[in-house]
Amino acid sequence: MEREHAGHMIPDAWELCAEVTAATHVGPGTMQLTVHAPEIAATCAPGQFVMVKCAHGQDPLLPRPFTVYRTSSSGDVHLLVREMGRGSRWLTCRKVGDRLHLTGPLGTGFVISPDLSLAILVGGGTGVAALGLLAADLCRREALAVLILVGAHTRTECLCVDDFSELCGASRVRVWVTRRGLEEELDRLALHLDGVGPETDRVEVFAAGPLGMLRRISDFALERRILCQVSVETRMACGLGVCQSCICKDARGDGYRLVCKEGPVFDSRAVVL
Repeated sequence: MEREHAGHMIPDAWELCAEVTAATHVGPGTMQLTVHAPEIAATCAPGQFVMVKCAHGQDPLLPRPFTVYRTSSSGDVHLLVREMGRGSRWLTCRKVGDRLHLTGPLGTGFVISPDLSLAILVGGGTGVAALGLLAADLCRREALAVLILVGAHTRTECLCVDDFSELCGASRVRVWVTRRGLEEELDRLALHLDGVGPETDRVEVFAAGPLGMLRRISDFALERRILCQVSVETRMACGLGVCQSCICKDARGDGYRLVCKEGPVFDSRAVVL
């Protein structure tokens, strides 16, 4: 079936009406929505997001931000949606053939150093969505080792474990449950890094998930003197930097950073988590 791709450019992004091509339940109250948006799929970088209108009319009025989890060469964009309120509830009810209004890709994504030798990805809850494109990119690099830690409050809420295992091998994916489970994984990771020795200057952590988890991962990276990038989750009204409502404190104490424009990915040392 031939599809229409009508859309227009806004600065650094596309505004589109995209068809839902798949809708799959992947966890408790969580759905993976696939939409055909080739313009976004072709230009989205790991860690960037889209704004999605979550209504047929004007209620709710504001769109919702969703990190792009995966893209395909056929032009599909995959989003993870957890039912949290009216907007996300409406979105989880979409079916194949429905159309969604998207704006994206937006924001600043992850930066991958050419000297990287070990990438450690830590995702909590639906925050793992921010790591999907990143994991796919990293796992294509033959000289680079990738370790992925996926967690949530319960085992059934741990998302995308099979996807990550398929990308980089099951032995490279570990699952943690609750804060205690995360601490146990970090203890194992610390022992592993002790064995890496002077090569730790080529190790970097990439984290996405709840704020408390990001604080802990940031502290861990500082203790180990390794770099850490975090994807910050916050409420957004426009996603374009116009309303200036999605802010986080600058670590230098001289103001705020716009999550939608300067983030959502930051060096963990640059912002107050």
